[in-house]
Amino acid sequence: MFGISERKIEAWGKKKKTAKLIKVLTHSKNELRAAAAKALGEIDSLESANALITALRDPDARVRLNAVISLGKIQSPLATEHLKSVTKNDSDPAVREEAAKVLGIIPRDDR
Repeated sequence: MFGISERKIEAWGKKKKTAKLIKVLTHSKNELRAAAAKALGEIDSLESANALITALRDPDARVRLNAVISLGKIQSPLATEHLKSVTKNDSDPAVREEAAKVLGIIPRDDR
């Protein structure tokens, strides 16, 4: 993926280029994966929610933090159980704290 920048990734988020952003989540550079996780927060779709849930297991804390924030922005009920796990098990206290905050704003799906 030659020539990808954080600016380009941000533009993809605004243009709702979900597939491109999901592909960047597998990039070797942490900062690009983090930018993609942030940009996916602009796209309220099942695909972006699933990709962000997967990003909660990224080795880089910035990626995980941006995934948590983005899941809060799109308020996907699918993420609730995953975010609960993050509050208990993530190695980074900032990620755990943000997940707890996000759990307070995602609507419950009690069906």
